[in-house]
Amino acid sequence: MRLLGLRIRHFRRFQDAVYTFDPRLNVLVGPNEAGKSTLRHAILTAFFVNPATTSKKVAEWRPWGSESLGSIALEFEMDGRRYELRKDFERRRAELRDLHHGLTWEGVRAQEKVLQALGLSTEGLYRATAMIEQAEIATLRVGSADIGTRLSRVVQAGPGDQEAGAVIKRLEKDIAELERGLDRPVKNPGTIRRLQNEVETLQAQQADLQRRIARLDTQREELRRIRGEYEAGARELRDKEALLRENQDFLAMEAQLKPLREQERGLAERIAAIEKGYARLQAIGRDLEALQAQGVPDDVAIARLHGARGAVQNQRREVERQQEAIRAAAARIDALSAAPAASPWTGAFLPAGVVLLVAGMAAGAAGALGRAGAALFAVALTLLAGGLALVYAAYRHRRRLAELRLERESAALRLDEMRETLRAAQDAMAQEEAALRAAAAATGSATVEEAVSRHARLRNLVQERTAVQSQVEAHLGGGKIEDLREELDRLRADIAGREAVLMRPEAQAKRLTPLQVQQLEHDVKDLTQKVHRLQARQDHLERETAEGAPDYEVLVTLQEQLADRQEALEAARRKARVYRAAREGLQTARQQILIPARRLVEERAGEYLSVLTLGAYDKVQIEEPPLRVAVWVPQADAWMEPAEPALSRGTADQIYLAVRLALVEVLAEGNHPPLLLDDPFGTFDPERLRAAMALLRKVSVAHQVLLFTCRPEYEPFADRVIALSDQPPPPELPGPLWQPPPQTH
Repeated sequence: MRLLGLRIRHFRRFQDAVYTFDPRLNVLVGPNEAGKSTLRHAILTAFFVNPATTSKKVAEWRPWGSESLGSIALEFEMDGRRYELRKDFERRRAELRDLHHGLTWEGVRAQEKVLQALGLSTEGLYRATAMIEQAEIATLRVGSADIGTRLSRVVQAGPGDQEAGAVIKRLEKDIAELERGLDRPVKNPGTIRRLQNEVETLQAQQADLQRRIARLDTQREELRRIRGEYEAGARELRDKEALLRENQDFLAMEAQLKPLREQERGLAERIAAIEKGYARLQAIGRDLEALQAQGVPDDVAIARLHGARGAVQNQRREVERQQEAIRAAAARIDALSAAPAASPWTGAFLPAGVVLLVAGMAAGAAGALGRAGAALFAVALTLLAGGLALVYAAYRHRRRLAELRLERESAALRLDEMRETLRAAQDAMAQEEAALRAAAAATGSATVEEAVSRHARLRNLVQERTAVQSQVEAHLGGGKIEDLREELDRLRADIAGREAVLMRPEAQAKRLTPLQVQQLEHDVKDLTQKVHRLQARQDHLERETAEGAPDYEVLVTLQEQLADRQEALEAARRKARVYRAAREGLQTARQQILIPARRLVEERAGEYLSVLTLGAYDKVQIEEPPLRVAVWVPQADAWMEPAEPALSRGTADQIYLAVRLALVEVLAEGNHPPLLLDDPFGTFDPERLRAAMALLRKVSVAHQVLLFTCRPEYEPFADRVIALSDQPPPPELPGPLWQPPPQTH
């Protein structure tokens, strides 16, 4: 994915800003507070945020001093095709368009296509790899869980993975069966919870019996104490109930103020709507004056223009039809002229036929007079038949030639008539076009479209004025705005007077906040329950002391049952511990399948690190979980953690930069998400900086780089330098991406 352009409208500090990017290395330079952080946040928002979200964070995206949300339009290229992504947070819509094939995706499908193009499915994963902020180049803790999960999907599990997974699921099921209900109440508790409940019940019964046996004398003292607590609790309950009633009265008074405040708010909104309507009516009046000063055709003139244009169109179609007919007639004449003429030998058909007829008749006469009559008669018949055939063929040929000549002459006459008719139609069309131009000029317009546009503009303004005036009159309700303002002042004075009553010192001394009233209600409820419990306990103690000590045999039976249940409970807990240990062992074994993916990251990170350190370090080791990095230090002949004092801060940053770039390449799985860097090389000396920028130029062949900074050191390495100032740049590109969204009313 390579970003081509970004448009931000009404987003935080930006009102309308457009940026274009080079497909490779871009350096965005600007002072503090120039909007670099907002620009990065806008790109992340375009990548990952759903415009339909109900999160309260959306309010942070509003422009300063505005109540409406804006939109973000992002144009990017992937696999030789250009896409346009638009997220409109005011209308809560997301739309992705394939500008090459004309396809469109909306909502969730659009977001899925964008994440598929990025290759990094969550914002946390993107921030942990492809995005580096100031002083966070060596931070992999944020998003490490996403990195580990994605690594486990990149590598293919071994042949025993499914069996191990089945065993783990079975162990988890058995553990859940044993421990169900330990963390929260359930309707059907597991073995341990059930045994715990039984043990707790038996322990409670045992303790109760022991207390009744061992403390029979002390129960009378407890009874005296309970009686004292009951009396104190009853007095406290009466006091709190009185305070609660007073505050409930205060709340009732607040409830009476609520409709008044609603009325005041509604009246204020009406006045605001009326003032807005007056302003719009004035603007419409100015537009009407300007339009009428230019000249606007009436309905009759518009109808005349439409009629004249229709006549021109009809006459033009008639001319085209006649031209087509003339072309067809000319083609017919050409075809007739191309018909074959008489052959040289066809002229001899008639003389030859006559000769054969004469010869046949002579042969017939000779046959009648001579002895060989039959033979001569046969010859005579043959000669007569041949002569008749030749005479008939000559007749047919001459007749066909005459017909063709007549047809050519007739077609030529029709063609002349059609050409004359065409000239008349063309003259009529010229007259109709002249009439149309004259009609348009009479309206003061150069074209029919201009006249129709002015007429429609006038009609729309008149309709809008009528609608706005109706709205204003509806809000006025037959009154005047001055009367509404006076009513609003009286209403506000009434509300202020009522609020003053509630703010009196004697009321404020007892008044509680709604949260305190709610807490007081809970206190009264709890205290009521406590008094009831004390009363019940008092009654119970009175019965206990009256009835005497319980049966000792019952205590012995409870102790035997308790020992049996405790033994069963401990056995169940041991089984759960064994199952958990087995599950953790299998999970640890499965974790080793991440090794191939880690090896790939280590190899790519080593290659990048060699470029960054000019060959000083080229081996990286990654452990997961948790995600930890080590580097091979040849001087120490050992693996070391990239941290001070073993390695300098600059070297550590080089190592983590190499690891982050390798993670992007492996985790994106063939995709090429753009890299967002926020001045990450603050600890680099000039030599390290040149090496880092050389690596970024190499990486930018596959991954577009956007480097945000307030320093000029990066500019010589950039394919494009984008200067950010206190004022966002104005729109500068044409095309569908840069057109503002349609306004909604």
